[in-house]
Amino acid sequence: MSRPLSRAFAVLVLAGSAATARAAGERLVLRWDGPESCPADGFSAMVERYLGPRVGDGPPLSVRVRVRERAPGRWSLDLDAATSATTGTRHLEGESCETVLDAAAFVAAQAIGAASGDPPESGAGDPPPSAVAERESALVPEPGGAESPLPSPTSDEVPAPPGPLARAPAPPGSPETADTSPPGDDRPAPAPAGGIVRVARRPAPLRAAIRLTAGISGAALPAVSSELGLTVALLGARWRAEVVGHGRLPARVRSLEQPSIGADLSLWAVGVRGCAVPRVSRPAPSLRNVEFPLCAGAEVGQVLGRSVGLQAPGRAALVWVAITAAPGVLWVPRPWLAVGLQVELAVPLLRHEFVIRGLPPLHRLGPVDVRGLLGVEFRLAGAPARRRGP
Repeated sequence: MSRPLSRAFAVLVLAGSAATARAAGERLVLRWDGPESCPADGFSAMVERYLGPRVGDGPPLSVRVRVRERAPGRWSLDLDAATSATTGTRHLEGESCETVLDAAAFVAAQAIGAASGDPPESGAGDPPPSAVAERESALVPEPGGAESPLPSPTSDEVPAPPGPLARAPAPPGSPETADTSPPGDDRPAPAPAGGIVRVARRPAPLRAAIRLTAGISGAALPAVSSELGLTVALLGARWRAEVVGHGRLPARVRSLEQPSIGADLSLWAVGVRGCAVPRVSRPAPSLRNVEFPLCAGAEVGQVLGRSVGLQAPGRAALVWVAITAAPGVLWVPRPWLAVGLQVELAVPLLRHEFVIRGLPPLHRLGPVDVRGLLGVEFRLAGAPARRRGP
């Protein structure tokens, strides 16, 4: 082939590729909300790959995509799509950005093809089998149903009447929907196209965490003073187990009869807690990164006293045993970081008195100790939990 003919052939190929990309771009109006590590260009390229060389004519598909990395190896994607003839919402989860983008691109391409009456040809732009398996595993919602739809498109976009994202299921009794399950098979029937399938999710990985806390406490000892603490925790999907250590700086109490005499009282303790961690995500998607741990446990330690104003200072160490309750709130801006506020209540089982000989009692432990703490928690990646069952 002569050089002029070769150049002409190359120009034709490039022009055809540009026309296909331009046509696909005209069919997709994308609004993107995601981290830099998961760019919108990857999603657009996957949609074009699934559409293949034949795009067809039809109304543009307006798509809003919101991608978040919830934890290492746990990505979620909310897809809100609308054309002049169809609307729909999907919530997808997968182990990587590429997995959820591939699943969302597949859904968007099917919606574009259905709206144009020219669905993508089977086999056009198909990914490798491993990617197909990952995509199918990503088409799974969180337990409790689908997430709330994203906000509706702005006024400059074409409003869309309600309708399914994918084609409607075939009438009952047709070959596509007939029940072909063998007798005694108690597996759930497949959901219609575009619906939500409830499947068993893999157990969430167990993770370790270390939290540093600082705040104030009072009521049990004679005055409010500073409190410092350290917590080591094991985190599950909706629970956490904690080992807690904390100490309270000395608070001074004076004798009413002789104000020059008194004592400095302090407290330290270690304890264990179990926590339920409910999350509010369905009514308010903006709270998906907020946790509400509700903890209860017990602690043991010592209340320390040192006399002040005496020629021969005395010391005392009394046993501290208490039942604790600690509700709190944690904001998780990154998978490895959490910042929170916690209110702790400790009810002592032993209420000791501190006495200096020859003077009335200085102080008796209060019926409850109240603590307000701010904390920073660092979370470490862990191994996935083993699935139970066959």
